Amino acid sequence: MGKYLDYKKVEDLFNEDVSVLEISKQLNKSYGTIYSHLSRKGLLKSNRIKLDLDLLKKLAKEGLSCAEISRKTGYKEISVYHSLKRNNIEFHNGNVNHVKQLSDIQKNVLIGSLYGDFSLNSSTINSRVSGIHCLEQEEYLLWKLSFFNNIDTTIYYHNPKPDKRTNKVYKGIGFTSEYNSCFNEFKEMYESGNKEITYNLLSKYYNDLSLAIHFMDDGSKTKSSYSLATNCFNNISLKIYQRYLKNKFNIETNIWKSSNVLYIKAKSRFTFEKIISPYIHKSMQYKLITSPCKIG
Repeated sequence: MGKYLDYKKVEDLFNEDVSVLEISKQLNKSYGTIYSHLSRKGLLKSNRIKLDLDLLKKLAKEGLSCAEISRKTGYKEISVYHSLKRNNIEFHNGNVNHVKQLSDIQKNVLIGSLYGDFSLNSSTINSRVSGIHCLEQEEYLLWKLSFFNNIDTTIYYHNPKPDKRTNKVYKGIGFTSEYNSCFNEFKEMYESGNKEITYNLLSKYYNDLSLAIHFMDDGSKTKSSYSLATNCFNNISLKIYQRYLKNKFNIETNIWKSSNVLYIKAKSRFTFEKIISPYIHKSMQYKLITSPCKIG
């Protein structure tokens, strides 16, 4: 997962008569991403893309399916298929991404993020992950995504309509990952239709790093300790989570019944800080009562 696209750089290069393919190589972004931006800006004279046969050969040789080549290049999948077929190029005619593997640390980061600001789209055979952070947390989001360099991801700026209450626009930065079966075991969180906390996933993957990321996503400091905005979880999930925090980390908590917000008891504050402090990103230190060492 790379950094976001520098739109101005793309337009400057294009205005210098650099080709779309060359721009994609220079900026290490897919042909389709560059082409789509230039098309949206009205800088391309034609919506028709001439397929780069050498590029298709290269990607097919790497074992990418027609669907994967389509997503990387911006070419229509059917056009990719016919071009490869017509030129007698061997290829994998699948419509799903090749299976990728997540390491333990990736799963640690993922579960903490999914209980926080990330979400899982599991409406198809395979799943994908997405999320949005406020623009001030851009560095933090990119740090989280840096753990997933083997996963194809699209990063974008989010410009919503003005908030009706304040008439302000709260800009953000978001991402969507590729669909891949490596995320499917996390579908368990959504079996009821709503996001839930399950002991099975907690016991497998939720560790110190997960807790730190969960806190950086949804945590706040209070007068004497900390809280987690667990509002979206039902009572059963929260009871499972409370027991896990106590048994795994010796952290005692309370749930504010009117809001389902989880509070770290004051007597567990220092235990909580000791566990998460080594992982707190430098841009998120403001959330801690006691300043940790800088990381990230």
